[in-house]
Amino acid sequence: KKGMVVEVVTVEDASSIDIKSAVYDKKTKKFEVVVENKGRKIAYVDLEIVDLVLAGEKATLGAEQQKITAGQKGTFTIKAALDVSDYENNEKIKVLARYGEREGILIKTLVREFNLAFKETNYKPILFIIILAILLWLLLKRRKKR
Repeated sequence: KKGMVVEVVTVEDASSIDIKSAVYDKKTKKFEVVVENKGRKIAYVDLEIVDLVLAGEKATLGAEQQKITAGQKGTFTIKAALDVSDYENNEKIKVLARYGEREGILIKTLVREFNLAFKETNYKPILFIIILAILLWLLLKRRKKR
């Protein structure tokens, strides 16, 4: 009989994260996923959207790894050209994060599901300021004529 020596290595990792939100921006055709580092140390995070249906085919799309400082949030962007027909096939979005204290050793995983939500672009404050500026300009122009 030949014997084989097996060693056990213990890796301690006190990192802790939470996936706060995942929204799709129709204008830029990207998902924006916000991850919060709830731990006391830096966390390295790899993020993927798993089983996304694009043109009838399942796909897994990933973002660049990020280093998130303790107590801070990081926003991951993932390109995904969804068509209107894809919205129905992706009512739920599954986000998978692999993370850890060390860049090369991401031993923890977190999976969260989100309803497909779209990023709201808020033009109201900008529109209000533009209209106000035009009204002020017209009022000043009128006063100069008098």
